[in-house]
Amino acid sequence: MVGDQLDRDIAPAKAAGLETIYFPGGFQPRWLPAVGKVGPDYTIASFAEVPDIVLAERKAIAGS
Repeated sequence: MVGDQLDRDIAPAKAAGLETIYFPGGFQPRWLPAVGKVGPDYTIASFAEVPDIVLAERKAIAGS
């Protein structure tokens, strides 16, 4: 799951057992939980990073 909101994207996806990629947006309300508290699996600065993460995860799963 790729998301830009910790409380609406990342936390529910983690609760559902999904791997998460957090892409912090420009708007960060004060009520959002801290990144460390939610614990996304990855934090990215560009969507261009997503394919490498997904491919690495697929290789890790295939190698298990």
